Amino acid sequence: MKLFFNVVILCLAFLQAFSQSYIKGIYISPAYGFFWAHTEKVNNISDHAKKIDVGLLFQTTGKKIWQIKHDYPTLSVNFSYAKASYNNMLGNIYGLGINYNRTLWQKNNIKQFLRIGSGLGYVQNVFKVDPVYNKIVVLSTHVNGILTLGTVLSFTIKNRLVNNIYLGLYHQSNGSFRKPNFGINYVHIAFESGFYFRKITKQNPVDVNNHRENNLWLSARIAGGVKQKTIFVRQYLVNTFSVGLTKTHSDVLDWTLGIDVFHDPTLRYEVFDFYNIYPGQFRSSVRGGSKYHIGKVYLLGELGLYFYNPEAGSKSLIYQRIGIAYKISKRFSTGVFLKAHFATAEFIEFSLNGNIFKIK
Repeated sequence: MKLFFNVVILCLAFLQAFSQSYIKGIYISPAYGFFWAHTEKVNNISDHAKKIDVGLLFQTTGKKIWQIKHDYPTLSVNFSYAKASYNNMLGNIYGLGINYNRTLWQKNNIKQFLRIGSGLGYVQNVFKVDPVYNKIVVLSTHVNGILTLGTVLSFTIKNRLVNNIYLGLYHQSNGSFRKPNFGINYVHIAFESGFYFRKITKQNPVDVNNHRENNLWLSARIAGGVKQKTIFVRQYLVNTFSVGLTKTHSDVLDWTLGIDVFHDPTLRYEVFDFYNIYPGQFRSSVRGGSKYHIGKVYLLGELGLYFYNPEAGSKSLIYQRIGIAYKISKRFSTGVFLKAHFATAEFIEFSLNGNIFKIK
């Protein structure tokens, strides 16, 4: 499932970003870091590791309105290779992804970026029980999804040579499509060197003053995904029904507030009473967050709080939803979102989203 999630992300990002005007370049990025054991069940993979990325650079020029409103972001497509220094239980780790760099601060030729990325990864060694440590290796699938998040300090020389220092997190997992799925978390620092084929120039479109209307909408979402509760248990279809409000805050930002209802058949594998009566298969919550618009694409980030949850002994009342959506019209979009409880992915959902009625 996470394979499909990241394929969709890559296709939408390519469709949106590379159909616009850009200046092309190449770069190489050696990195050094460590595998973060976010749970004791993956202590056996804790180790330092080396990583190298090579890829293409795409600098937006301002030909489209969204490029100016996002302060001329940079995009990159990269291939990565990583390997642990000593304890090589995971084997070789490969990745193919796309990164979006949003300017946070700039002074002359020095910039600080926020980097968000996604893609597809491959891990050589997967689910097995280690004979020495008697612990489960982190993943059960070779092909997984990649999510990256970090900050970049960038130095540009003569608008062509780029030197970056990157500090961030590289995460690879299958979104709990198949268990076990503890995930790989690689924290690292990288030194990137790049070269643009021509000097970076900027331009303004004719309709730069065109702004979105400041509206309040009644919105709805219908979604479905696949979830496996535990190892050796079948996979089930999980459905999400959501209704709420969407408020336009600026040309690039919306606020969301609403209620989610989840139909989750895997709840039948939770604690049941002495009479074998299974708990309900529905969960309800209130959620809120934001949409970050990049042309016809927007990124969604939300937090939810359960007010009805029959899952016995639930470790968390809070969940997160992150993902990407493509606007198929002015009012409707289709997207792919990951629902998780902090560092634990629950499932991937494919959704149809719409602004149903304009309140004001």
